[in-house]
Amino acid sequence: MDDFFRWDLASNMLYFQGCLRPQQQVLLLIIWEFISGLFEDDKQDHGPMLKIIGFWVDINKGVLTLSPSSIKDLIARVSEFLSIKDRKHPLRSWWHLSGHLNWSLNVLPWARPALSTLYEKMRGKSIPQASIPINAAVQESLEWYLSILPSAIGVKFFDEGIWGDEEADMVFWTNSSLTIALSFVFAGNGFVYDIKPPPPSVKVDIFFLELVAILSAINFAVSRPSPPKRVLIWSDSLNSVAAFDYLGTSEHIHTCVMLAVAGLVIRLGIDVRVRHIPGLPSSISLIPNPHLRASPQPFTQTMERVILMRLGGLAKPRVPCPIQPLSLIDERVSFLQAHAIEESTLAGYKTGARDYVTFCINHNLSLEPTISTLCRYIAYTSQFIASGPDYLTGTHHFLREIYPEFATNRASHAVQATIIGSRKFRADAVHRKLPLKTSHLDAFYNLYLENPTYDNLLFITILSCMFYGVHRAGELIAKRQCDIRKTVKRSSLKFDGNCVSYKLPYHKGDWFYHGSEILLGKHVSANPVFLLRTYSKLRDSLHKHKFPLFLKEDGSLPTRSWFEGIFFKLVNREYGGHSVRAGGATYYASLGLSESIIQALGRWSSDAWHIYIRDHATVQAEIQLSTLRQFENT
Repeated sequence: MDDFFRWDLASNMLYFQGCLRPQQQVLLLIIWEFISGLFEDDKQDHGPMLKIIGFWVDINKGVLTLSPSSIKDLIARVSEFLSIKDRKHPLRSWWHLSGHLNWSLNVLPWARPALSTLYEKMRGKSIPQASIPINAAVQESLEWYLSILPSAIGVKFFDEGIWGDEEADMVFWTNSSLTIALSFVFAGNGFVYDIKPPPPSVKVDIFFLELVAILSAINFAVSRPSPPKRVLIWSDSLNSVAAFDYLGTSEHIHTCVMLAVAGLVIRLGIDVRVRHIPGLPSSISLIPNPHLRASPQPFTQTMERVILMRLGGLAKPRVPCPIQPLSLIDERVSFLQAHAIEESTLAGYKTGARDYVTFCINHNLSLEPTISTLCRYIAYTSQFIASGPDYLTGTHHFLREIYPEFATNRASHAVQATIIGSRKFRADAVHRKLPLKTSHLDAFYNLYLENPTYDNLLFITILSCMFYGVHRAGELIAKRQCDIRKTVKRSSLKFDGNCVSYKLPYHKGDWFYHGSEILLGKHVSANPVFLLRTYSKLRDSLHKHKFPLFLKEDGSLPTRSWFEGIFFKLVNREYGGHSVRAGGATYYASLGLSESIIQALGRWSSDAWHIYIRDHATVQAEIQLSTLRQFENT
């Protein structure tokens, strides 16, 4: 619109001067016509997205972003600046480039650290024609700017840019020392990283380490399954607080850390705030925030104070832990309870709950899980799907707080009889996938030898690890919703003679992410030690310091569709992803290993192992046959 900006609903359109326009715009144009005001028709723009002074304004998403032409122009200017042969530009060119980059900060404020090296290079210079060389720091900062520019999110003007410290989703306390360690604390959990003193030739100051501690805390936050939107960090480093307030530093070693933080913020759209931890002025000032201090009440908390005195007085905090309002702690309780189960499990629960709620709405029933309603739901869903009774688990997860009688009604005789009856009438045939054999490993290894590409080597390496490590496919292959904490890391891979080991961060029986050390020995078919050694050398030359152990040639994580695309080149659909795990268990059973050893190798819980043995009789058969062979040999 011409010098006038206002929102309107898409349904409020009127026909005016040959085209449909928003009602608010038409009313304004009618007024201008009435007073004989002049306006240009081609300036009367409208739509869900408008271009204003080079920025795209999306009213529906509430986002200000750079227009594609502006992004293309910025990339061209920076690329031209960096590609000059003698790597020198007059000061005037530096001014022009910094002006364009400053303009982009209106929608990309977190790109400001990339300009620190430019201003540092121009500091104290005033002659426009004077040549200034491009150093490595400027080159690195501008290349970082080019890397984040195409995928930058922009500014969301509907978001609340101003929020109180008590509204943070996650709160960290960070600290560092020059020679001992750097650390951060979150919700009572402490993370400490030992450091070695740097060599005399390397300059590492405490400011750099304080920034790295903050970066570590932010990286930990965004690596969680549900990254927070507001992160509050307490630091005793005033320099670090100032760096995050200004989003700039004077030395490149500090700028590198700020660029790493900015990359995380821009990529994930989080908001980071760094506060200073003030020292306590006296023993009376026990609460650093004066707004949280209560007025003296001599008769309150008497018992608590007596107990505290008997225990030796106020404890000296090992880490700075400011007192928080109970409302904030209650929010934290809700957050922890909501993340008590895995995201994949929660997704299944949501499916079940949605199905139950839809059934109740469509049949004009209350959501209250009475015995009658539960029986009706099972009778209805069992006509179409076999998993209807299992959906009640997800429904119970979401409704148990509202209807505490859910579990009792579900366990009633009437509901259980309905479930048993539905399963009898819905008794689909069980089709177990055949276990993979060592001959299959040989065939896949020969396939790699015939076409020794990087991805074929990756496939046979993963297949060998899955077989001999008795892995579930999802432990080594990325799922649709990838959790970075469950990814096997390259740094955990270790070789020791004829053995190789790596750490599996998580499996179904490991609820608290303790991790399991996977140790593989030498085998005849598709030897995992040889394959991992060969693959790791090729992988390191291509992907260098990327943290996942298993990466495709293009740098992405191997997925289920990619794995099956190669897997089914040699085997038919009688086999599947679980065939590898079943094959590994059967292989170890044929060698005479006991049930307890195989159970430990496959990381089965006791109940899960008994169910597995019941459903996969081939493993039990191999164990019995191996026992008979040993008896005959004696």
